[in-house]
Amino acid sequence: LIRNTYTLKLANKSQKGYHYQISLEDFEHGKLVGDTEVMIQNGELLNHTISIEIDPRELERPNYDIEFVVKAIEDPSIEAMSESRFIGPRP
Repeated sequence: LIRNTYTLKLANKSQKGYHYQISLEDFEHGKLVGDTEVMIQNGELLNHTISIEIDPRELERPNYDIEFVVKAIEDPSIEAMSESRFIGPRP
């Protein structure tokens, strides 16, 4: 498996703490590895490390644009997205 590791900087600027779900938007090749649910207290900034694994046989090209989605479980209207890249080996 090919693994890329990312550090997400998550800030809760609301007046109360929330549990957040981390997912990938429209990236069926990759599997998130690590805690995909985190608790962030109000006013807290959290550096959260998470990885994406892909079977190299599923790679159609060496690089993919990816998008992380972070959504509050208690209030799904609270959502943020962040773009990044998955970098694999050159064929």
